[in-house]
Amino acid sequence: MHSLHLEHDLFLLLLNLSQVRGEERIKTLFIDSMNSLNEHLQLKFVEKQEEVIGEAIEITTVQNSLGFIDMQSAPDQIDESTKALIRNSIKMLALFLEKQLHDRLLSDEKLLLNDLVTKQTQSLEASNKEMKQEIGARKKAEKALRDANTRHASMIANIGDVIGIMGIDGIMKYKSPNIEKWFGWKPEDLIGTDGWETVYPEDIERLQKEFYALLEKDDASTKIEYRYKCKDGTYKWIELTATNCINDPTINGILLNYHDISERKQAGEKLRQAQKMESIGTLAGGIAHDFNNILFPIVGHSEMLLLDVPEDSPFKDGLNQIYTGALRASELVKQILTFSRQDSGDVKLMKMQPIIKEALKLIRSTISTTIEIKQNLQSDCGAIKADPTQIHQIVMNLATNAYHAMEKNGGELNVKLKKVKLEEPDLFDPGIKPGAYVCLSISDTGNGMDSELITKIFDPFFTTKETGKGTGMGLSKT
Repeated sequence: MHSLHLEHDLFLLLLNLSQVRGEERIKTLFIDSMNSLNEHLQLKFVEKQEEVIGEAIEITTVQNSLGFIDMQSAPDQIDESTKALIRNSIKMLALFLEKQLHDRLLSDEKLLLNDLVTKQTQSLEASNKEMKQEIGARKKAEKALRDANTRHASMIANIGDVIGIMGIDGIMKYKSPNIEKWFGWKPEDLIGTDGWETVYPEDIERLQKEFYALLEKDDASTKIEYRYKCKDGTYKWIELTATNCINDPTINGILLNYHDISERKQAGEKLRQAQKMESIGTLAGGIAHDFNNILFPIVGHSEMLLLDVPEDSPFKDGLNQIYTGALRASELVKQILTFSRQDSGDVKLMKMQPIIKEALKLIRSTISTTIEIKQNLQSDCGAIKADPTQIHQIVMNLATNAYHAMEKNGGELNVKLKKVKLEEPDLFDPGIKPGAYVCLSISDTGNGMDSELITKIFDPFFTTKETGKGTGMGLSKT
């Protein structure tokens, strides 16, 4: 279309020239030349479009194609200026058509490039959308995994039992974080250490036999009770559930579950102690009644003999010894009956301060002056419901024990009485209810006792004193 417009413009130009010069043949020559040029350029454009699309086309491509027009063969009647005009016009036409060819090629390449860009953009957008979806799904999966790990860690940290993994070589591979709450250790304190180091020495052999038997069978499980060492050096009774997970690639060891049974053990000990005390009390009560029946005539007859025998009688001292011994034996029988709960005593409302002072006054007259008695008895302590004789006996027994602990080196005997109010967290016995109470505390600066002796101090007839200094009934009666 562009070439036709140009051909028309040049035709008009040459037509005007022919009219000026009166040369009709110029117009005919131009039209023939233009037709040949147009056909040749169209042929060349088709060839180049197939061969060199996307490449730069040199301007000489069209110009060289004009060689078929031989201006030397033009009629002689055309002067040189007209020939020059025709040559220039044809060159102008060639340049214009060359530009059109370049523009068409560039336009096609631009369309092709735009099409490629559009397709590539659509592909990238689809890939980007797919990638966003994949990233979103991956983030959700990672969040779910983090939440699961956090939840799992929180569960492990807050469960009542400690979880551990031990290798077949006895080396600890894992300890759950809550071990610090129950036993004081941090996981890093034990991981990589010998698992037998936290076992009570006397329990190691028994525990190792169980473990060796456990390793002989896959997925086998066993429960063992033993004493586990805490970080502070003390031991707690635990129930260990051990499972053979050697063939489980996620564990590759012995899975351990530590359950603290210290309270259960203590409750069991208390039950056994109560049963033992009940048995001893029943036995002691029966013996005391029989013994009291034997003592009754001894006391009665010795008392009558003392009344009948003259003061200067040689039997007076002997009878006094018999009578005193019988009274002491009778007092011991009363203590045994009180211990066996077969004699509840005379319970009534009373204030403790006068009884405590009376007992301390009696103690002061019998103990060494190297022992200082300090008392702090608050006057605002109200009345309590108790047997005055038993309260007196409690103070005497505790003070006497304190005196024996300080007999050699002297020291201080501290007696305190104060009013206290117990709330729910302070209750240490199911039989105690919240409210106001009177607290009596007696302490000394003696040597004290080790943990083994403390477990036996309330056993009846147990004593560490020398023969003749104690019956072992003082604290058990208290």
